[in-house]
Amino acid sequence: MKKIFFRMLPVVATGVVLTACNNAEEVKKQTDEQNAKIQSLVDEKLAGLQTEADAACTALVDSLATAKYDEWVLAEESKKPGAKPKPKPKPQEPKKPEPTVGDGKPKMGNKDEKTVGDGKPKMGNTDSKTVGTGKPKMGTGTGDK
Repeated sequence: MKKIFFRMLPVVATGVVLTACNNAEEVKKQTDEQNAKIQSLVDEKLAGLQTEADAACTALVDSLATAKYDEWVLAEESKKPGAKPKPKPKPQEPKKPEPTVGDGKPKMGNKDEKTVGDGKPKMGNTDSKTVGTGKPKMGTGTGDK
């Protein structure tokens, strides 16, 4: 068994070496093709990102230029004799969504912390123990306990 193995080993090794040498050009060709495909994908992705960045930059420059132009127009109008300067428009802040309870309904109360009760002014018979709707204040009992 060992004799057969030792006789077949050089033949198999020679076959492997010859096969590997013949495929070197083919492997190089495949590698070059794969590298070209990868490079084209990278170029496409880079071009897309560059376009996106250019659009964002253009929008920012346009908004800043418009703001500066508006300020300049206001300054020019205020230089005219007898002209009153117009107030600058306030930048609009995005509205914050109302806080909601678990099912999405808006929370009740806490509209104005400075008002007491239902927020209506007290009229006539004011009692120091009542607040807003006439209900007694909490903790102002007779202290029987």
